Amino acid sequence: MTHRVVAFCIHLALCAVLAGCSAARHRVPGVESVHAGVDRLSWLVGVWEPRAGTGATEVWAQAEDGVLRGFSLAMKGGAVEDYELLAIEPAGRSVVYLARPNGLTPSSAFALVELDGTRAVFANPAHDFPQRVGYEREGNVLSAWIEGPGSEGVKRIAWTWTRR
Repeated sequence: MTHRVVAFCIHLALCAVLAGCSAARHRVPGVESVHAGVDRLSWLVGVWEPRAGTGATEVWAQAEDGVLRGFSLAMKGGAVEDYELLAIEPAGRSVVYLARPNGLTPSSAFALVELDGTRAVFANPAHDFPQRVGYEREGNVLSAWIEGPGSEGVKRIAWTWTRR
């Protein structure tokens, strides 16, 4: 698939994600700090392409309601191999990372357990795999990982992207 077609697919998917989040949410009094927590993750916003030229592209955008919306899109042989719809939003008095692999519902929810500058870790110990999702940004490089129980201890899968 040509670079132009991939770029068009990314643009089209981003428009679909943002269209789904144009209705503003009402902020609950007393939980402004939670919204500020989501805002502190705005360093994720952008189009992130795999460093090695293979793998998934990840895109994050800040919606009008303050929620971060994203998606991951993996192409193989000119076809969509895998995708995931993503969101980071307030939930009660915390911030959660929501993942919908291949659009499955309901979303898997992971609570924010660590936020330090441009490093964030979300966890859900009750989930089978993964139980932790992490992101870290250094300049124009974004690293992400998922980890949880594996057959020989902790299993970890990592990705590295460069900002377009």
